[in-house]
Amino acid sequence: MKTRYIYLLLFILPFFGVNGQKLATEIKGDEYFKEYSFFKAIEKYNLCEFLTLDGQRKLAESYRNVAYYVEALEAYSQFVSKPKATPEDYFNYAILLKTVGKYADANAWMDKFATAKPNDLRALNYIKTKEEIPNFRKNQGRFTIKDLAINSEDKDFAPTYFNKSIVFSSTRAGIPSIVRRYNWDEFPFLNLFQSDIEDGELTDPYYFNPKFNKKWHEGTASFSNKGTFVAYTRDDYKGKSREGVVKLQLFFSSFDGRKWSEPVPFKLNNPEYSVGHPSLSEDGKTLYFASDMPGGIGGVDIYRIRRNDKGVWGKQENLGKTINTEGNEMFPFYEEKTNTLFFASNGLNGIGGLDIYFSRNRQDVFSDPKNIGAPINSPFDDFSLIIDKDIKSGYFASNREDGQGDDDIYSFKVEKSFFSAKRIIGVAKDRKGRALSDVDVTLYDNNKNVIATVKTLANGAYEFDAEADILYSLNGIKPKFTDGSNEADTHTKADVVVADVVLQNMYKKLIGTAKDKTGEILAETVVKLTEKGGAEIGMITTTKDGKYEFDILANKLYALVGKKPNYFDGKNTANSNTPEDVIVADVVLQDLKKDRLIKVDPIYFDLSKWNIRPDAAKVLDQIVAIMNEYPTLEIELGSHTDCRSSYKFNMDLSTKRAKASAEYIKKRITRPERIYGKGYGESQLLTNCPCEGKVKSTCTEEEHQMNRRTEFKIIKM
Repeated sequence: MKTRYIYLLLFILPFFGVNGQKLATEIKGDEYFKEYSFFKAIEKYNLCEFLTLDGQRKLAESYRNVAYYVEALEAYSQFVSKPKATPEDYFNYAILLKTVGKYADANAWMDKFATAKPNDLRALNYIKTKEEIPNFRKNQGRFTIKDLAINSEDKDFAPTYFNKSIVFSSTRAGIPSIVRRYNWDEFPFLNLFQSDIEDGELTDPYYFNPKFNKKWHEGTASFSNKGTFVAYTRDDYKGKSREGVVKLQLFFSSFDGRKWSEPVPFKLNNPEYSVGHPSLSEDGKTLYFASDMPGGIGGVDIYRIRRNDKGVWGKQENLGKTINTEGNEMFPFYEEKTNTLFFASNGLNGIGGLDIYFSRNRQDVFSDPKNIGAPINSPFDDFSLIIDKDIKSGYFASNREDGQGDDDIYSFKVEKSFFSAKRIIGVAKDRKGRALSDVDVTLYDNNKNVIATVKTLANGAYEFDAEADILYSLNGIKPKFTDGSNEADTHTKADVVVADVVLQNMYKKLIGTAKDKTGEILAETVVKLTEKGGAEIGMITTTKDGKYEFDILANKLYALVGKKPNYFDGKNTANSNTPEDVIVADVVLQDLKKDRLIKVDPIYFDLSKWNIRPDAAKVLDQIVAIMNEYPTLEIELGSHTDCRSSYKFNMDLSTKRAKASAEYIKKRITRPERIYGKGYGESQLLTNCPCEGKVKSTCTEEEHQMNRRTEFKIIKM
């Protein structure tokens, strides 16, 4: 894993309590370990006949830090299964196992880590992406890579664009005659070097600028404002932390056409933590950087900070749990054309040690990071990727085994889109077309596997990267709304497929007014709401404004009944299968004192017959209910016909029907003498449709129907 580059952000190791008495030799090894003199620490630890658990851990980490992976694995195996081993031991051991290609064993230890720390972001990401990693290990033909001729046995990494050249960090010998060496791996200290770009290759490197390269570490730079403004990392030359450790700091310098200005320290520089790995926007007003400052999510995190037109930096912003984990996220590079953040992480589940990931920034919301995959990523450490504005080529660093030295710089060409072949975009909205924010939209492939879940922005927008020739499905979920779904078919030549999801508010308002037939408002009316064919939902008594209001579910049919003393019930229905959030349904009651005629549905009889059919019985039951509710009510039931047939025949038939209907009611009420039936035949036509004798009626069937009626007249209250 060659974590030698992590000294650029001070890889902080956990110090655990000892298990037993430490001998003098182990204590000396601890001193070397604390100074990052890992070769000397290894020598002392190996002289010990007995190592505490803490010493065993530090021996394993020392081997790991100088890229002695086989020895590191052996050292870890001596204690990782012991009862006092920690979840961090499981995690570090799993990464080492990946480095040597033992993925099944690595997953077993990551399973153990996830069980021990189920809420750890590294564990959650591992569970989420466990099945995807084998695909990332396969070369999908998206990139071709090349080990550059400038690489040496030294460390060469962290390339950055500078006009028509590349500036990078290296331990190779420079101008100074005295070569100082760093304790960590006994390589020389880092300096900034520059190479010109010729057909993708880099020319022989030369010192970038003596103003920046001093006696200790200088490295990882970023340029903006057409190469006239630089941010770069260097050691803190003024002091050490309370633990006696030299931290890393950021500095800025401007070029006036002749020379670079004296470096200006970053406002966040602090002797107690490191800041570094800058990535400047083209205008120099936004800076992405990495730091282990307090208050982060864990290890090294990536931050963003902006400065105003006066050059004053604002407040730093941790990019949050979408990007950062309890592990290390470093080497950010922000590509502005596609709004994509590239970075390296060992906290996200990957192929090996550090893997390179990318995250798309959509309206200042970063998508879930995606592993860029082989051949850029490998079982070893892959990091510090940069890419050109055309998204066609770039550079990255790796310590993979087939390189020329420790860290090497590789160039790459993009053979086909690694973002994905297609994009699916859409808007989550309600049935009235209003955008819905904070909707969880999930994309599924044609096998119903979850591809990704995103939360919609304030304008309801969402976006997914997708593959070609797949029928995807989408599902949107939001509290108090019914789910919205759609399909997105990428069997198309278009690069962008639009697929919206429409949700419906699960709860709606049902409002109305109780009133009589004249429109007079009715206070103190009891309005009962029931689901059509179901249970009662609620009951409300109207106040002086006659208003009532119910909360109802969408996509339902409801029935309303209004009741008030001395009034015939008012009824209505409401259908909530509508885009509207508010549904209006009034109930109109009949004032039995004012309106002496009770309106009910027509009663039908078979031709020339007067027996009560089942459909007629339902209508008559309404009169039964009224008369039982009002025991003093007296009613005349009148039956009418149209003019067709003889006057006598119609009179006789209507009388029989009226009396049969009245008898049906008498059997079901108290004091049956309160109702009687009377036939009127065709004597009280509502329309001018006479047809007696030789008179031929010109009325329509509808007009005749109006005359064939049954009326209930209130005689006495």
